[in-house]
Amino acid sequence: MRKQPAAPASRAQEGVILFTVAGYKFAIAAAAVKEIRGMEGMHPFTLGAISPRLGKLKYTLERDGITYFVVEANAHFHLPASTPGRVLVLRNLSTAVLVDSTDRMTEISALHALPRAFKRDEREWYRGL
Repeated sequence: MRKQPAAPASRAQEGVILFTVAGYKFAIAAAAVKEIRGMEGMHPFTLGAISPRLGKLKYTLERDGITYFVVEANAHFHLPASTPGRVLVLRNLSTAVLVDSTDRMTEISALHALPRAFKRDEREWYRGL
């Protein structure tokens, strides 16, 4: 009797949402996103002069009795100005991300460590986005 070939080991997969900011493509864990929506219903946020970190916050958004602070992705990633068109409302946070467009959902099977050349801010946001 012949032995059956061993089935390849299945690799863990994670669903991600691909989105674009200033011509660059990014991915975020699908489980981290509560809702993808248009830009309607946002209100200007004007406390950016207090701190450079608050300068990324340009709008607030009210959804289901919760106020979300909307972060401009191009400012967060230190990219050139862009034309946002979609909002990614994050799950379990009072934060939303303003992006140019969403592409599609897909699955990835490998995560790669961030090279050591990346320091400070990059290390904080890398895993989530």
